Amino acid sequence: MTRRALWLFPLVGVIAVVARCSGSPLTGLDDSGIANDATSLEAGAPCDVSKSRCGNACIDTTNDPANCGGCGVACKNKEVCAASACVTCDKIDVDKDGYNACVDCNDNDPSINPGAFEVAGNAKDDDCNGKVDDVSTCDDKIATDTKSATDFAHAMEMCDPWVTAASFPTVADDRAHQAAANWGAFQVRAGLAMAALSNGIAADEDDPGYVAPQTGTNFAKMGTAFPLSPGMYSCEADPTTVNDTTELTVTLKVPTNANSFQIDLNYLTTDAPEWGCTAYDDQALVVLDGTAIARLTVNSPLLVVADATSLAGTGMEIIDSQSRLSGNATGWMTLTAPVTPGASITLRFIIFDTNDSIYDSQLLVDQFRWSTAKVCGPTTVNPLYDGGVEGGAPDGGC
Repeated sequence: MTRRALWLFPLVGVIAVVARCSGSPLTGLDDSGIANDATSLEAGAPCDVSKSRCGNACIDTTNDPANCGGCGVACKNKEVCAASACVTCDKIDVDKDGYNACVDCNDNDPSINPGAFEVAGNAKDDDCNGKVDDVSTCDDKIATDTKSATDFAHAMEMCDPWVTAASFPTVADDRAHQAAANWGAFQVRAGLAMAALSNGIAADEDDPGYVAPQTGTNFAKMGTAFPLSPGMYSCEADPTTVNDTTELTVTLKVPTNANSFQIDLNYLTTDAPEWGCTAYDDQALVVLDGTAIARLTVNSPLLVVADATSLAGTGMEIIDSQSRLSGNATGWMTLTAPVTPGASITLRFIIFDTNDSIYDSQLLVDQFRWSTAKVCGPTTVNPLYDGGVEGGAPDGGC
């Protein structure tokens, strides 16, 4: 043996002693010499009492799906090992979102399940339908003369499976609502149609049956109860009854990953500009579960579209006997409101006359969409209005 070999031999022995005494991961042993993990390199070392030796590894067979209750006992796909037994997928809900592992395509993320809506652009299959980012509209097969309330919900992009009920509890006349492809200069916001509600004839200038909104149409549907608790709104007190009411009501199931919704509104009225702060002001309401989250009249600061070019084709751009436009509009604006994931909500879209049945108004509604964003309260944002927002800050007043 050479001098160099004699020098190396004792050093190797020192390394081995240090490794054993420190519980090094090189051996998988703790300081007592007992193997405690699944990577032991010493086949003869005993395992911790809570584990079993499976080959050269120490395994906790109470929760290992490849060795469940014993070495080599493997659970099937979508089963888990719990208390040494394979548990079937219908009993598993790891992320506690209410959907078991049989149907949940990602049981580790509570925002992904068959009760979720598809979030555009996040590169995930949020609703577990096997498709990524497949956001679509649902108004491509609506007849132009439809009277179906469900069709009107679809025209607003309230799509299945979220719509659970839709109805017209009050309609001034069958001509007072239309699933419209456009409204003069105002185009649809999404899909092929929008919902148009009126207290007169719901038609723009190129539609059959159009009647100029000033002076409008009297349907003589009088004495409908005011839909809210009457009080003082803006500069006028609410009446107890209203006339020529048209209402669309839609009930929706809120997706498990939705915290709010948005919908686009456009209010047009012949009460502007001359009838502000009078007893004859029409109203349009959006009511969520009994609470008004949007209230539009001639007195709203959001009523800012007052030029003939922007109003072209609606009938509001016609010059009246006093050389004024027949009416004004808000233009398209966005209403945002909070919701509770998994809850059921009811939205009511209502328009009516007060103290008369002429000088008509219209409420256009389109592009409903769910959102994961959390907001504190309803807001209406009008990009054309200098103040921008009615009802709070853009984040809902948080």
